[in-house]
Amino acid sequence: MIEAVDRDRLYRLLVEQVNEYAIFALDARGTVITWNPGAERFKGYAPDEIIGRNFSVFYTPEDIAAGVPKRLLHDAAETGKASAEGWRVRKDGSRFWTRGVVTALRDETGRLQGFAKIAHDQTQEKESAEKILQLNETLEKRVAERTSQLQAANEELEAFSFSVSHDLRSPLRHIAGYVEILRAEASANLDETSQRHLKTIADAAQHMGDLIDALLAFSRMGRGEMQKKRVSLGAIVKQSISEVGEQTRARNIEWKIGPLPEVRADAFMLRQAMVNLLTNALKYTRNRNPAIIEVGAEENPDEVAVYVRDNGVGFDMQYVDKLFGVFQRLHRVSDFEGTGIGLANVRRVIHRHGGRTWAQGKLDKGATFYFSLPKTTKGTR
Repeated sequence: MIEAVDRDRLYRLLVEQVNEYAIFALDARGTVITWNPGAERFKGYAPDEIIGRNFSVFYTPEDIAAGVPKRLLHDAAETGKASAEGWRVRKDGSRFWTRGVVTALRDETGRLQGFAKIAHDQTQEKESAEKILQLNETLEKRVAERTSQLQAANEELEAFSFSVSHDLRSPLRHIAGYVEILRAEASANLDETSQRHLKTIADAAQHMGDLIDALLAFSRMGRGEMQKKRVSLGAIVKQSISEVGEQTRARNIEWKIGPLPEVRADAFMLRQAMVNLLTNALKYTRNRNPAIIEVGAEENPDEVAVYVRDNGVGFDMQYVDKLFGVFQRLHRVSDFEGTGIGLANVRRVIHRHGGRTWAQGKLDKGATFYFSLPKTTKGTR
């Protein structure tokens, strides 16, 4: 059994050799009566400089005026223990952040004899936390500024869309109208070359109108509010095939529709994306007999990957990054009509759902277009 004197010596050794924590005792009025090396290290006072002084010397003038030191001792005396953290003052006047515990010390009769104080310097942790807080505030400010800029850009886009819809359509209508007038009134007096020129003008005006419509649809697809719910991919594909029915007339098309699961998505937007993919497949299989178009899906724990595969003209994989860009085309308009916006619309729709788009193909060997839909709640409104 360890003698009492040995216990006292071991205790003193423990307290005196602890450098990471300030450990000291106070009398019942808060006067410092013991002082360990840890307290000296981060408070800056040697034992003969602090013993006999009230511990309130460690507190800021604001805390002293608010009665914080007295309240801490009162709470410890009332409950046996009181915790506190805050800025304290070193001997040289510099401040440090500390967290500590004051424990009331009573004799065998219950009479208060004083207090034991254990504290730890957490200035680095506090400064790091404040830096993180400042960074978060800065980031939030930047996000707010960016959001404001995006809102302004959207408003400008709305104005641009209005201008495109009204200001550009009017001259197009004039061009188309005067072409029809010339055809009606002067057709008999025009030679074959002039007739061909008129047709070129009319076709160009029609193509410009189609481009305007496609741009407006592309703009709306990026701004409309999403209404996500559980939808059947099979039903979406069936509706989309029906919608492109006009493009399938007098053609030999072999549809291969595999099992398709339910997904969480905006049904309208997803149908628009599928229509664009099917239209793309129908366009580039025009010279195939039969044209084979396959729709299927593959699942993993994180997402559902949907594909549309065809046996059409395909594409060179070195240009795959251009496929989903606005007005990016890998084939001549004279060979395959279109606006060059359909696949860009697919990417925008799928991006808003939090998914991905990609493609694989080979010249004259067909192409496969993929998009994924996450099984979680990613995506934008």
